[in-house]
Amino acid sequence: MRHIIVIVFLLGFGLSVSRSTGEVPAGGEGKPAAVASAQPACTPVVGGAAEGSQSGQGCPDSCPRLAALKAQVATLETQLRVWGDRGRVDLIESIILNENPNVPFATRRDIAKAFVKTADKLQIPLLAGVAIADEESKFSNDTVGRHGEASLMQILPLPGRPTCAQLKANPELAISWALENCFSPPYHQALAEGKSTDEAIKNALKTYNRHDSYVEKVYQRYLWMKDFEAKGLYGWDK
Repeated sequence: MRHIIVIVFLLGFGLSVSRSTGEVPAGGEGKPAAVASAQPACTPVVGGAAEGSQSGQGCPDSCPRLAALKAQVATLETQLRVWGDRGRVDLIESIILNENPNVPFATRRDIAKAFVKTADKLQIPLLAGVAIADEESKFSNDTVGRHGEASLMQILPLPGRPTCAQLKANPELAISWALENCFSPPYHQALAEGKSTDEAIKNALKTYNRHDSYVEKVYQRYLWMKDFEAKGLYGWDK
């Protein structure tokens, strides 16, 4: 009887040891089920083709889900550009309205759009030209100076330049001509020489009008407009 008890005890002890050492039936890999089933949702793409694409786990460029995401990103980028342009036009229109409420709405919009398009084309600070027009004419394109300066940008109608009649009839021409010929070249020249943006703006303003008091007045208007731009929808703070 004692021998039978000893044999049963040894058999029980052997089974418990085999379980604790992780022995598994033949054909198994010894990997827990939870680990064995944990596979990446998408294998990395190498050289334009997904590793493991033979098993259907790759995400090539032709993947419908990836194509849909790319289309959504392109749509959002377009909307961002559109709303960004609208915001810049609204900003300039607000400045014009604040400085000269007599400028009609349609004219304000046209002037604002002209400043945006010209600044983008010439790669110059948007509000620099706006500050010049504010100081020169308060955005009135009918203004004529003592020496025949015409338009909201107060351009002297010298030989080879647009005439006074042309400038007064077309504020977009006045804006684009003045900034392309009298502001942009010295501005970019100063940048090429290693000057900061603010220094380059002042350098260009000296070309536009060499009086130090003029440069400082326009530069301060520019900073004031930048401050308003930073405040966004929170209101005007003179």
